[in-house]
Amino acid sequence: FALACRRLQGNYQELFRHRIAEVRARFGEGLSPGERAAAEDVIEQALEAHSRAYVINGVLGALNWRIDSLPQDGVGELIPEAPVYSVSTETTRFLDYLGLERQTERPLLIVETKRPRSLLPTLAGRARKRAAALAEVVSLGLQGDPLTGDWGTWLGDLGDYVRTVATRSGQCPRRALITNGDWFVVFLDPEDSFATTGTKNSGRILVIENPNDLQTKAGEFFLALAHRHVAHTAPPLTVGQVPLAVAAAQVKGVMHGVRQRY
Repeated sequence: FALACRRLQGNYQELFRHRIAEVRARFGEGLSPGERAAAEDVIEQALEAHSRAYVINGVLGALNWRIDSLPQDGVGELIPEAPVYSVSTETTRFLDYLGLERQTERPLLIVETKRPRSLLPTLAGRARKRAAALAEVVSLGLQGDPLTGDWGTWLGDLGDYVRTVATRSGQCPRRALITNGDWFVVFLDPEDSFATTGTKNSGRILVIENPNDLQTKAGEFFLALAHRHVAHTAPPLTVGQVPLAVAAAQVKGVMHGVRQRY
């Protein structure tokens, strides 16, 4: 997983860095300063959307979540732009990604994406020195402390999504994620973080600050978000892999069967 993410980030920079420069030069040629600034803003937004889609979809794919994939075991289904009718605003809102358990449609994962230039939160006002770790900053924000940027709104929106999905499905999603493709904030227990009775425990929040941090915490991140760990399912094993999962002394009996798939 760490290798896949490293290749993903590297490939994007190598493949698209020169292309981005070409696009800016081509569409900015002959424009006035005001027109150039407006064109740059449009181009920047388009490139940010492209970067986000490329990197985030790649990371989710490395975690064995798929968009528009054929039904198959061991692969999580992601629905982009999933509509939900909010229990708080009574309007239809759209989740960037909703991960479902394919057989039961149980909600497993909510992903909310942000612009690549978006920054991780810090505490605002007099509370700036109260938290040392980013997970604690997010926890305090969930408890009502003011955060920098739009994080107060983002956490409020994500909480609404979690509570709405829980109300509509009868089950709280097992994970929630906010990311801009460089940093990731993982809510390991969305019910604790966003339910009115939750403790907002910072120990149930994982923050990845940048691609280098992702490499350092790749194992922890994978265990937190990989489909089979979120869905609590064991991966299929070949006969040769069985000894890696089950010791011979643990085997009490063996049964043979045939599974038919259509």
